[in-house]
Amino acid sequence: MGDDSFHCDKATRNSDFFVSANLDSTPFPEWAVVVLFYECLHYIDAILWKDTSLSADLRNPCDHWHRKEALRNCAQLSTVAPFYLSLYDRSRDSRYTKPQISASEYNKIKIRTAEPLRVKLKGLLGIK
Repeated sequence: MGDDSFHCDKATRNSDFFVSANLDSTPFPEWAVVVLFYECLHYIDAILWKDTSLSADLRNPCDHWHRKEALRNCAQLSTVAPFYLSLYDRSRDSRYTKPQISASEYNKIKIRTAEPLRVKLKGLLGIK
């Protein structure tokens, strides 16, 4: 899937897309949630890649199930796992079960879950 620099680059591209598409004011806030989720997913994968205490399949998860397993085994991510799992659920809802979400619901997800998660993950990676 890629090493830590690959995942950091992918996270940055997601963030850049979010800004360039002006997703904070999109009429499709469910897709803003999806982009925020994938940005954080790549930061998670960068951290997992660097954790040499994990087995190879957990350091480089091939799907969401393996990533969740890796989260349970990565001490460095224990404090952010609940935020990530909540954002995963909201992203999944946005893609599959909710036809749309309100701007208010989007703002709660962004402020209470995505932003704190992003800040913590970037801090763990030494990214400003």
